[in-house]
Amino acid sequence: MRARMHEAQAPHDPGEINLKHDPGGMIDVEFMVQYAVLRWAHDHPELIRHRGNIPLLEALEARGLLDPVPAGLLRDAYHRYLGVEQRLKLMERRPLVAPQELGDFPERVKVLWREWFG
Repeated sequence: MRARMHEAQAPHDPGEINLKHDPGGMIDVEFMVQYAVLRWAHDHPELIRHRGNIPLLEALEARGLLDPVPAGLLRDAYHRYLGVEQRLKLMERRPLVAPQELGDFPERVKVLWREWFG
């Protein structure tokens, strides 16, 4: 499903990153969080009480279901992405940014994605 979503996006300048849809972006973080919740909610039904991605990551980490390093990476990346997204919305701009605006988060999220999903 993730590949189909990516393929459906309009092409953009290769010097830019689509904050939401490019690999390592917001949607990848959201997919990973939802995967973790689905994976462990049967044994930890309290997880489904949380709604946002940040509280979900905190709950997964607090229960020892996610190690602190990947949980922290996903949390920090998502915070950065949300901040950039809000700024772009205020400027009425599309979610396209120069790579340096996101630091190394997209690459680090992609590495984690490969670790989780192969």
